[in-house]
Amino acid sequence: MAIAASLGLAACAGDDERAVEDRVHALYDAFAAQDARRACASLTASARRDVAEPGRGCAPTLWAALEAALPDAGMPEVEVTDVAVDGDTAEARVLLRGVRSRVGLVREGGDWKVDRLPGGAR
Repeated sequence: MAIAASLGLAACAGDDERAVEDRVHALYDAFAAQDARRACASLTASARRDVAEPGRGCAPTLWAALEAALPDAGMPEVEVTDVAVDGDTAEARVLLRGVRSRVGLVREGGDWKVDRLPGGAR
């Protein structure tokens, strides 16, 4: 019985790790597509508030940042190199353009959402 229980926990952990990785890819895919609404949908409510400039919502603020950062070059594929899940929090290590960084996530409403962007932004 203990073996079956530990196998079940391992399967859940693997599911969470895949879900975290999928969320990180969804965020960077939205960045690459310059789809600020979709990028904001990948963020926690708290992170959306932190990203938004006063008087503007998340999407308009991110749209301006995406236009400035990715005018024509686009964004290369992000590589998720490691995922660590601890209950309802997770951290994904990513590699983008040769730079390693970390993305923090939390489970919000049953879904994994990005709560901390690379570079320390919430």
